[in-house]
Amino acid sequence: MRGTTWVLSLLLCGAAWAAKGQDGNQLTIRPGDRVADSTFQYILEKSGRASDPPALFILDFWSTSCTSCIAAFPKVDSLQKQFAGSVQFLLINSQENQDKVYRHFELMNARRQKRGNQPINLPKTPSVAGEDYLRNVFPHMAVPHHVWISNTGYVVAITNGGSSNASTIQGYLDGRRSDIEVKKDFTNMDTDHPLFLSKDVDRSQIEHFSLLIKGHAGYFRHPRLLDSTRHFAMNKPLRNLYESLASRLVPLLRHGRLIIEGNISALDDQTYYTYDFIVPRELSDSLYRYALADLNRYVPVFGRVEKRRLPAFILTFSEGKSVFESKGGARKNTLYLRDNVTHERQVLINQEWEDHFLPWVSSTVRKSESTKILVDETGISGNIDIEFDDVVNDYHSLRLALRRYGISILEAEREVEVFVLSAKKMN
Repeated sequence: MRGTTWVLSLLLCGAAWAAKGQDGNQLTIRPGDRVADSTFQYILEKSGRASDPPALFILDFWSTSCTSCIAAFPKVDSLQKQFAGSVQFLLINSQENQDKVYRHFELMNARRQKRGNQPINLPKTPSVAGEDYLRNVFPHMAVPHHVWISNTGYVVAITNGGSSNASTIQGYLDGRRSDIEVKKDFTNMDTDHPLFLSKDVDRSQIEHFSLLIKGHAGYFRHPRLLDSTRHFAMNKPLRNLYESLASRLVPLLRHGRLIIEGNISALDDQTYYTYDFIVPRELSDSLYRYALADLNRYVPVFGRVEKRRLPAFILTFSEGKSVFESKGGARKNTLYLRDNVTHERQVLINQEWEDHFLPWVSSTVRKSESTKILVDETGISGNIDIEFDDVVNDYHSLRLALRRYGISILEAEREVEVFVLSAKKMN
């Protein structure tokens, strides 16, 4: 893919091996291939353009779980109107039938209306729902997935939808095709094996493996099994890569303990990285420390764990722990759902104090002062039950609500571990 850079290091133990590429059977049909006559006829019939084929068909694969697909529907509607004589969009949802699609939009737009947002409607363009035929012809790992097909049945481009804009479509119609970005789907890649490494290499022989890809690496399945010797992150901005490591090194990272020094251009959210890192089993206890040192070598950012004395919101507890002990039952968390338009009671039932309650407390108190960290000195742990009668959505309402449970919020300084990101000094 254009603009993609690879860094690879590898250490093997045992027999020698022959290097072979692992392309993962990227695509069944590639740009430049001609689709089968039966497939092209199916597209003509489903699009309603059998008698007057346009210069270009754009097959738009989507699903109701793809928010970016739905957000792009107004653009699809606009493009269809703009290029009505030359281009035909065909929406394809192979996972859900038409009734489920309509029901999803009814519920979604009801929620949007409650929040005062405009509804999003399905584009006024032909669609296919609940049929696998075209998905099997054009297999893919992620949506949006756009397939451009000429009126002679040749695949012009396969993209993620970003290239389906007025400028690029007009460029294609004018004979310019260099601006269409290719989407890579590795539908059969075994990601339980190190990425892009030949299966001739036995996993048990790998003592160390490191792969860093700058730029979108393509779409493939996330590994099903990640043991204690492997760290994996796929198509993430650099900040997210560091956060995935920092959260293991600084357990309370999400409570304000990530510090970014200055304006670091490399931490933009438009440049993606994929990182696959393996250490020997005897070093598994230090996996994330080694991965951090490895990542620091190859990117223009430096991350480290430090102790700093910082202003903090401090939770203290004066009652017995039995006040919070969960009685069990079905797990429920509606803490985040209470706003100006919903009327559901805010409760946390049979959920973890550390993983569910503290993150909500942190996000709530830090609305009023985002520079302060959260420090928990209550000694509470495990699953809890808690409920609030009144709306709790800011620092002051939270203090009042917690007081009835014997919890106080103090403001003071504490020395804590934090994770610091800074730009590297260039020589």
